[in-house]
Amino acid sequence: MVHKNLQKKYKIIDHIADIGIKVQGNSLKDIYENSAYALFDIISDIKSIQPLNRRKIIATGENKEYLLVSWLSELLYIFDTKKMLFSKFEIKNLTKSNISADIFGEPYVKGKHILKCEIKAITYHQLEIKQSKAKKVLLKPFWEAQVIFDV
Repeated sequence: MVHKNLQKKYKIIDHIADIGIKVQGNSLKDIYENSAYALFDIISDIKSIQPLNRRKIIATGENKEYLLVSWLSELLYIFDTKKMLFSKFEIKNLTKSNISADIFGEPYVKGKHILKCEIKAITYHQLEIKQSKAKKVLLKPFWEAQVIFDV
């Protein structure tokens, strides 16, 4: 979940040829959930995706940044191969190198879902996850991440 003082789960950042996002959250778990939300909100209008079907997903990576790319790449793979769109993400277990989650969505239906952008891959370019110092509105440290999607 995003902190109530954070208005959006992500924001689009300028990038020459691709699409970049900045994500914030109160925890590292929030970063992974909010990045997944951003991925599917860029692909389609996430408000049109109902969380009807649950699917378990596991991803691995050698550190938190590689794990983020692995997580998002696995979600993109499921979309590309199964034509499933997702709108709800619940991280069940998160370690330095492993993530397991339940994801909720529905099959893509032409006419119901509008595909806005084709994302080809999740890149390592300018990839960053960091814990920031306290901000006045939060009164505690929070997490930030940046990810670039190849379009």
